[in-house]
Amino acid sequence: MWEKLRAADVEDARAQLSRRRAATLKRQTEELESLDAQLRDIDTFERVVAAFFEEYMYGEAGTLPAASIVEQSPAA
Repeated sequence: MWEKLRAADVEDARAQLSRRRAATLKRQTEELESLDAQLRDIDTFERVVAAFFEEYMYGEAGTLPAASIVEQSPAA
């Protein structure tokens, strides 16, 4: 079987590798998009929590700005 290696065999291997590479890049792109969406969700959650603290926990007193509240909280 391997007595002769034809140019077509090399081209077939190259084409197969190109398809595998494209599939890998597609999966990577999809995973990165998913992770980016999760990061956006976390950012949104952080803003909502900061706004809540600013309005309901430190409402009229306003002793701490919203950004400081999130940074000082034990969960952050």
